[in-house]
Amino acid sequence: MDFISYSEKLENIKYYIENKICVNAVSLSLKLGIPKRTVLRMVDKLRQKGANIIYCKKEKKYFINKK
Repeated sequence: MDFISYSEKLENIKYYIENKICVNAVSLSLKLGIPKRTVLRMVDKLRQKGANIIYCKKEKKYFINKK
């Protein structure tokens, strides 16, 4: 995966979580055509960049905490 497509996928993940289109790693991996493990690493990368992405174990989904 080159840098541009990696950056685009990062933005897509953030967009999908913000807009509640895909809210878990499996649905994100299917939507983007990448492995679930890659999604997990990319979500961690977004967190490192300052995105306040939270995973709710009870509901089994990601969401953006807008505090």
